[in-house]
Amino acid sequence: MVAYRDYEFPRGRAAIARVEKEIEEVLREANSPELVPWLERTDYFYKVFKNKDAERLRLEFIRLNVFQESWIPILKSGSYRRFQLFDLAADPSQKIDVSKQYPDVFARLKRQLLEINASVMAEAPDWGSVGETPTPPGRTRGASKTLTSPNAQLLAQMDAMDLPQGYTPGKAHQESVGRRMAKLSVSQRARIGRLWAEKQRLDPDMPNRGISFVKMMAYVIENEIRKGKRESIKETKE
Repeated sequence: MVAYRDYEFPRGRAAIARVEKEIEEVLREANSPELVPWLERTDYFYKVFKNKDAERLRLEFIRLNVFQESWIPILKSGSYRRFQLFDLAADPSQKIDVSKQYPDVFARLKRQLLEINASVMAEAPDWGSVGETPTPPGRTRGASKTLTSPNAQLLAQMDAMDLPQGYTPGKAHQESVGRRMAKLSVSQRARIGRLWAEKQRLDPDMPNRGISFVKMMAYVIENEIRKGKRESIKETKE
């Protein structure tokens, strides 16, 4: 079953196109070897420019494309407008819609999809809401005892951290997260991904995912800074 949204997120397409053009102009003016044909627009998410002006514009491109907190009402009120059914065993490339051949299967899967979507939208929290109470450090919501595994202790340590300076919960949450994520290295993003997966496994009912994620991101950044300082001190001594 494939379903297509009946809404679009209000991305600033004109601003995105302007930034893409500016990146090209900056690289061309600098006669940079980094000016290469872009096969996909998503390349801008992964390519890190050595040219500082181009890199600054790339980060602006990412900021314009990331999910915005203000889009949540659109997401929650939206649904799906078109549905298709494919036989993946016989048609793995999904080219032939068989919904008319199997109307009962099509109707059942469509109903299930809409029910699941409605349930998720009804229960989904607004990330970064200030009215939500975080899970007590070291405990899983609803658990009968404190978690004692090393991973749980580390995650509890993150939950006990103060929010990073300059972060404001609420509508500016996603923009703040987007700016910080755009500046992270590949290894830092991978580290956050592993920690977040473990956090969701140990604390699936965490009441404020947005705040937990922000603290986790701050922990990884600060830990990297401390590590860099320790290595710098070691090199100086040697």
